[in-house]
Amino acid sequence: MDINKNEMICIIDCGSNYIDDIAQTIKELGVSCNVINNENLEKIDFEAFSGVIISGGLVFRKQINIPKYVKRFEFIKSINIPVLGICHGHQVIGLLYGSEIKDSPEIKKEEVIEIISSNDILNDVKNRTKFREEHIKYITLPNDFKLLARSSSCENEAMKHKDKPIYGLQFHPEMSGSSGKTIIKNFINITKQSSGSTG
Repeated sequence: MDINKNEMICIIDCGSNYIDDIAQTIKELGVSCNVINNENLEKIDFEAFSGVIISGGLVFRKQINIPKYVKRFEFIKSINIPVLGICHGHQVIGLLYGSEIKDSPEIKKEEVIEIISSNDILNDVKNRTKFREEHIKYITLPNDFKLLARSSSCENEAMKHKDKPIYGLQFHPEMSGSSGKTIIKNFINITKQSSGSTG
């Protein structure tokens, strides 16, 4: 790979309709990205990237073996680069760390997000900003994570691992205008800080 790892984000496509929006936002922020399918992840050298984004998707709307599906993302526990899960990706991260996944009425609207704990991923985001929501399930907060934000429709809107740069967002920053772009920019800054010590 010729591009410095400090400049490359890996986007794992879980069937999101908004993959192009995620990629376009990253490129607008001056960073390269590579979109990969969510199958055969064990063959990917994630340490070659500066960060990983797991997209939204419709997988959990289908009748699948959820534990078996989530197992393909076990690499998250062992890599040493920042990870951001969006919607479905947020739920995958939670399930890896012991969350329960629960059904909810379908949410498909702009939702006011209440920030309850400041964190780098939410830098420059005003409290009670509206973000795009599209989901029919939600997750409980895993033991190893800190709750960052919630809404009237979802208690766990944003979370971060207590010790690692692993983040989850139930909402869609890539479909949430300038505030969403700010969050993706914050994640990119986190990846740069994380890789700064390793060159």
